[in-house]
Amino acid sequence: SVSFYVRIIHRLTGNNSSYLGNQDYKFGNELQASSGFSDQVAIGTTVIEASLGINYRHANKDIINGNVLANTGGDFVYGLGSLGIHVFKNLRINAGVQIPVYNGPVGTQLVPSYRWNIRILHTIPFKNNLKINIP
Repeated sequence: SVSFYVRIIHRLTGNNSSYLGNQDYKFGNELQASSGFSDQVAIGTTVIEASLGINYRHANKDIINGNVLANTGGDFVYGLGSLGIHVFKNLRINAGVQIPVYNGPVGTQLVPSYRWNIRILHTIPFKNNLKINIP
């Protein structure tokens, strides 16, 4: 069955008031929004899952001693994809890729390139013996 997802994450950062001894440093807040779809297909007794999506990330500029720090912050867009297989009932192996679609850094700074990852996911079953009677 095809699933659609939307995820929004907002990160509020704090201050490091003892940066390099006596300076005040604040990383810029960050907003990320992701959207995509996934599907699972059974081939015999094996379940294969695949997903495609897109991720947008906006980072505000960093601030040091009350002044905006040059070459920080920006907007970035990535394409996402993954393919996984259910090896056993409680074990999955998944490979994913993140491909840069748009890099809009403020000023001159390093930007992410292609990222590959492999995940091994193990589900730990818990027995639910808790019974609650609600009158």
